[in-house]
Amino acid sequence: QGLQFDDTTVELDVKENKHIKLRVNPENTNEDIDSIEFKSSNESVAKIEKYNTNTKNNEKYAKIIPVGEGECVIYAQFGDTIKSNEVSVKVTDNDRIEREKAAAEQAQKQYHLFHPFLFFYSQR
Repeated sequence: QGLQFDDTTVELDVKENKHIKLRVNPENTNEDIDSIEFKSSNESVAKIEKYNTNTKNNEKYAKIIPVGEGECVIYAQFGDTIKSNEVSVKVTDNDRIEREKAAAEQAQKQYHLFHPFLFFYSQR
């Protein structure tokens, strides 16, 4: 096809961006290479913006910017007819996960502290 991302899946934390490369086949390369549009299926999960163009190597770069947890699909489009392969993006909030894990561990400790009889028998 005319437009091809190197990556097909990307997993990100909400605090990290990722640069991805789009290869443009030579037969589709012309003075309009800058008119290639990058799109996200869900901008509440991740946005994508143009980053750089290397016309010598027929490559275009974009930056995936996480917005919130979830999944979406990123793709590029040239005109109305040429569409790239899709990049599946999964965004997680690792800080939230760690906070929830710590809270669950703390709740378990408090449970055993207030229920020593159950703690004693749960260790057998």
